[in-house]
Amino acid sequence: MKRMPRARAASARRAPLRRRAASGPGTGPRFPWVPSGRSSGPAFGRAPRRLRPLTLRVALCGMGAVGRAFLRLLLRTQARLAREERLALRVTGVASRTRGVHARASGFAPADLVRLPWKRAHMACPEAAPPPGDPRLEWILRVPADVLVEATPLSPRTGQPALTYLETALARGLHVVTANKGPIAWGWTRLQRAAERTGARLYYEGTALDGLPVFSLRGEALAACRVLAFRGILNSTTQYLLQEVERGRRASAALAEMQERGIAEADPRLDLEGWDSALKVAVLANALLGGPLRPDRVRRRGIERLTEASIRRAAQEGRPWRLVAEGGRDGGRLWGRVAPQRLGPEDPLAHLHGTTNALTLVTDPLGEITLIEVEPDLQQTAAAVLMDLVRLGRALRA
Repeated sequence: MKRMPRARAASARRAPLRRRAASGPGTGPRFPWVPSGRSSGPAFGRAPRRLRPLTLRVALCGMGAVGRAFLRLLLRTQARLAREERLALRVTGVASRTRGVHARASGFAPADLVRLPWKRAHMACPEAAPPPGDPRLEWILRVPADVLVEATPLSPRTGQPALTYLETALARGLHVVTANKGPIAWGWTRLQRAAERTGARLYYEGTALDGLPVFSLRGEALAACRVLAFRGILNSTTQYLLQEVERGRRASAALAEMQERGIAEADPRLDLEGWDSALKVAVLANALLGGPLRPDRVRRRGIERLTEASIRRAAQEGRPWRLVAEGGRDGGRLWGRVAPQRLGPEDPLAHLHGTTNALTLVTDPLGEITLIEVEPDLQQTAAAVLMDLVRLGRALRA
């Protein structure tokens, strides 16, 4: 092979950067090298070159905001998945509280599923294991699928019925991808044992920080490290609400906006009273620190008792209130805590804006590592589900 002359090689290396910098709208001065249009680079990271083609049959349980966002993302990325990962995701089953359960071995077109007028379920999710004959339980036992993607509503006090759905799928030998923090927080040990018995794989990247790759980072890039503790802001709703109140807005108006945007939980008390953060603390403690830690063992205090006047006064004094989540080990005892704290200017968590979340991992030997997710939305949670499916596809061909 002939070597390119030095001057021409340098010019060839610089040319793509010049073209990207002039890409037009969407390329701001902060990141001038990011193309505004379609990228020609890998969408899912660098995959092994000699992957054999693989089709995963996906059963989607839950057609709420996250389930629909996942289908829209799949519709947009399926061509790149086929080209770069040699992976096809065929949706062979759909289950919804309002439209029942459906299965088709040949698969449903994601575009058709997205266009259907899925109704939002307004009734409260039962916090109990599904009874015998439950339609979704029977569907999980029979649907022609390789992996169950579970995106049902959160049940913060028991993790049910989703916990039983996941356990049943794993017992059948189905791999599981979930965006539901409830089952991972309440049933960590049960789910791990069910997966070990059948050799099925359990993925849950979207359960703690939307699409931030906390658990894949721990399992791969930080494989030689120990996580000793963590601390962060894990709830976008309270983060945004506190800042809006500091600016003079009423808390009720900020909360209504979060609900309209689909960021707040269906029951906003789960955000305001710290339940959402406590569940995430339990998930992080189980996955990063070895667990088990249940949400009812997390010391929890929310922001519901803070007055608007006290929130504004704290911000004016330069030490604003923020809902902080923490976890670690004290000797052999695993602990977790959620509580509003006043943060000084030296604290990195005091400088997050909007709905931005952050998590600091205290590790040995790397010290502190902070992960920041800027202004997350449902797209990030859907991306976590898709990334887990890509990781599953790679693991099955390893």
